[in-house]
Amino acid sequence: MIDLLKKMRTAGIMSSVVVIVLGLFLVLWPHLSLDVVVYLMAFIIALIGLVRVVNYYQLPQEMRSTWELVVGIGFVALGLFMCFAVNTVISVMTFLVGIYITIEGLVGLIHSNDLRNIGYDSWRSGMLLCALLLILGIVFLFNPFTSMRVLVLMIGLVFIINGIINLYMIHSAKKADDLIAHEFDM
Repeated sequence: MIDLLKKMRTAGIMSSVVVIVLGLFLVLWPHLSLDVVVYLMAFIIALIGLVRVVNYYQLPQEMRSTWELVVGIGFVALGLFMCFAVNTVISVMTFLVGIYITIEGLVGLIHSNDLRNIGYDSWRSGMLLCALLLILGIVFLFNPFTSMRVLVLMIGLVFIINGIINLYMIHSAKKADDLIAHEFDM
């Protein structure tokens, strides 16, 4: 049982350290972090395309679909484009996120208004939160690069805080375990 607890503590410490390091990476280099995400997406998309092209040529002639080849080449081309146009991809992704957040904010405002109309008491807090969401969406639409960097920075900070809290909880649990063990030894 004690060995299991030690292994769990060690795994918890290791995962907390990894989360903190990832958080520091996101905080210190938010733009580089975005670039890495785009390059990973580009690699995966190009790899999917390559697999489709290879599959096309491995099939017997009568079973080949030209569309399989076209889609495969298209995916490879998209992956390559993403590698050479990272900033464009980031701004398009941010713009799409901005559209999504803006629509969610608008729909939430409509729902909050509906709740107000039927006499629901807590409609104000929902309306306020949805108005903030709408504003955030509009900021994403009109300032994509800064918005995405700030989002990456916030995610990094959350990771760091999460890792520190986990380390504290592990330390606290160890102290509690030691106290309990000490009590039983007496």
